[in-house]
Formats: sequence, C-alpha cells, structure tokens
Amino acid sequence: MFLYGFYGFLMTTTQSTGSAIRNFRIDIPQADLDDLFDRLARTRFAPATPGDTWDYGMQTEYLRDLVTYWRTEFDWRAQERRINAYPQYVTEIDGQTVHFVHVVSPEPNATPIVLTHTYPGTFVDLLDMVH
Repeated sequence: MFLYGFYGFLMTTTQSTGSAIRNFRIDIPQADLDDLFDRLARTRFAPATPGDTWDYGMQTEYLRDLVTYWRTEFDWRAQERRINAYPQYVTEIDGQTVHFVHVVSPEPNATPIVLTHTYPGTFVDLLDMVH
C-alpha cells in the first residue's frame, strides 16, 4: 500500500471526527484554463533591473520564458490524466481538508509505505515512485 498526502496525518493523536473519505478527481473547467491562458497572454512585465541577476528576484527573461512555456507548451490535460490515473481521496482532520492518494500494492503481504511531502512540493513529485 502506498499513501500520499499533504500532511502526515496518520501520525496524529487526534480522535476521529467521523469525517467521510470521499473520492477526488482533478477536473479543471476549460473556461478556467482559457481564462488563465488569456491572462498570461496579457502579462505586462516590469523592465529588467541593471544586470538582471537572481540577487533580487527572478530574472525578467526567465520569467518571460516561463510564461511563454505555460501559454504554449504546458499540457494541463496531460497532467490531469497522469494525476487522475491514481485513486485520490479527501477527508477532514481537525478542520483541515486532507487530500491523499492510496495505491494498494499488487504484492501479497507488502509492507505499507506512507510518503508525505512538504511545501513547496506536491504529491505529484512522488508519483514516479508508484508502480
């Protein structure tokens, strides 16, 4: 069994609140993606600082390239398919919504593994570890 989540909630000593575990899928409406692409296309960049180094923040040219990548190359739908290929759930613990992925090992008597991530990472960073 593999369990991925935003919090190491299995380690808590909190009593169960009886919150249901619900199925979860990422399904961003196309209108929201269209709006994002439109806003990215209208991005107004500040002029580069003298020397334009990383000493005081992101380099302007790097930011321009990043915005172009998000507008023209990044395939959100492919990412949705990749993420949604794994069984995902949400529940509430101590008033916080907790999202997790639960994959059962095909191996009999496999040792359960709990993988958690920290900010600024996401559970997506761990998906390549699941087979």
